[in-house]
Amino acid sequence: RKDEARYAAKVSAEIFAELEGYFGIPYPFEKLDQIAVPRFSGAMENPGLITYGQNILLTRPDEETASTRRRYASVGAHEMAHQWFGNLVTMRYWDDIWLNESFATWMEERTLERWQPGWDSPGERARSHGGAMRLDGLGSARAVRQPIESTHDIRNAFDGITYSKGQALLDMFEHYVGEERFREGVRGYLRAHSFGNASADDFLGALSAAGGAELGPAMRTFLDQPGVPLVTLEARCEAGKARALHLRQAPYRPLGAEVAAGKGEAPRWQVPVCVRLRGERGKEGGAGTCLLLKEAEADLPLPEGRPCAEAGGLASGNADAAG
Repeated sequence: RKDEARYAAKVSAEIFAELEGYFGIPYPFEKLDQIAVPRFSGAMENPGLITYGQNILLTRPDEETASTRRRYASVGAHEMAHQWFGNLVTMRYWDDIWLNESFATWMEERTLERWQPGWDSPGERARSHGGAMRLDGLGSARAVRQPIESTHDIRNAFDGITYSKGQALLDMFEHYVGEERFREGVRGYLRAHSFGNASADDFLGALSAAGGAELGPAMRTFLDQPGVPLVTLEARCEAGKARALHLRQAPYRPLGAEVAAGKGEAPRWQVPVCVRLRGERGKEGGAGTCLLLKEAEADLPLPEGRPCAEAGGLASGNADAAG
């Protein structure tokens, strides 16, 4: 069935090179075989030997489409990323399975965007983020770092919160601090714990060392509690000019959902809010004007007074849809 593996054989080395370049650490094992397994679904990132369901790795040449090509490339990038995040460095315990799965999910789209820029990876990420928020807005949602008290909790951890919400958090914080600083934190974490075990504390410490002391504590507010912060923006005006944007955060709940009452203060996050003003273009590695919203409310000063009559269309409160 050699012809059915033609596409995977052709592109695997290209995807692999993208990943090796990002991590800045040579592939840590002696070989990398990729094998189609009958009566098997999904894929598994065994060190040096990735197994795939046949429908992922094998496609008849006359049935190859853009969809089948993207399917293999996406899953392949995910499983190859695990050779670093999961195999070179392994989480200490199951409550940090997100260190494996969130990262591999994040790296697959990140890798495809650079390797195949025409495949609309930004759109794919935005769809994934929306799905994560729909799950996370429910009162029954669990935290990314859920305490593991039974084997059932382990199985439950392989869900959309771990994969999609974890991916969204990595996107958001990378967007906030910039690609280079975030990548240095990732590389520092991998170098420090190669062929060993690590925890969320280790990873967040590496991010803070590279991206700023506030980064780790801010990300923890999203990892250790469930829910989605809804941030609203309102222009603050003086003498007919918009001088600041007033930001306010509150837990999001879908229409018709019950909101718990009498259980203390509402949850609060440290939210990276990146605002793009009308007429402002994004810069490589940047996102307009950013603020880490730590309190329930805060003001984001505007660089120059704009007419208050324009306040309704003054700014996009979620630059590049990365929040």
